[in-house]
Amino acid sequence: MKNFFKKDNFYGAKVPFPLLFLSFLILATFLAASSVPAAMVTINQPSDGARVRGTVTIELKFGRPHVERMVRRFEVSLDGEIYDAVEVGEYTGTYTSSWDTTGVSDGPHTLRAYAYTEAEGGTGKPSNEVVVVVVDNTPPELEELIPAEGSYATSYRPTVGATATDSTSGIDSASIVMKLDGSSVDPGYDSGTGRISYQPGSSLSETAHTAEITVADLAGNQTTVSWTFTVDVTPPAITLTAPSDGDLTNQLTITVSGSVDEIGRAHV
Repeated sequence: MKNFFKKDNFYGAKVPFPLLFLSFLILATFLAASSVPAAMVTINQPSDGARVRGTVTIELKFGRPHVERMVRRFEVSLDGEIYDAVEVGEYTGTYTSSWDTTGVSDGPHTLRAYAYTEAEGGTGKPSNEVVVVVVDNTPPELEELIPAEGSYATSYRPTVGATATDSTSGIDSASIVMKLDGSSVDPGYDSGTGRISYQPGSSLSETAHTAEITVADLAGNQTTVSWTFTVDVTPPAITLTAPSDGDLTNQLTITVSGSVDEIGRAHV
């Protein structure tokens, strides 16, 4: 009868050889399974923290984790739910998908990409990458116009401006463009209050003027507002036609008549 016991093991005890061989086999299988490399995936677009709007391109890049193993499958999730999935079966490459952001609310959203390698008996463990983007499909607002639309400014050099607000992405100060009577001017911008303002360097004529401001938020949404105001500094000229200067009368009531001439306004 064959002796299936190892006589001199580390502990000095005899272990059946078939059991020892089986133990090594189980250990080798476990190590082989645990060494299956995860697929390598990165999200090239959009970048983490990006402000996005409209239709956005999602670009994934996957690498070759092992020369004999292909990337088998991609999954893209949006806020925890699968948005796109595709079987690839390639070693390396890129994959692009599109996302219509108008279907979600403005604000932060999470994109997560999963990649799976091909392995015996199924797929290997996945790898994943996460980016958080801010969706903003709402343009900024321009309010508190000065001088107000249709108003009269009593200064030759009135301050002209508006207040810009955007609650989601914030105002892109580099996007601010202002024109006065069709000519570009260089306004100031207070990021704390959102105030955009410009004071002409020389006197404006006493007539109607047109101001225009264009501004965009950090997601690229743009708003333009234009309005008119009139510079009127000269007080009205009053002319009396009756009674004449120096007239004498014995009437208890008299009729006074005359005219008012106001530059930039209708005659009274």
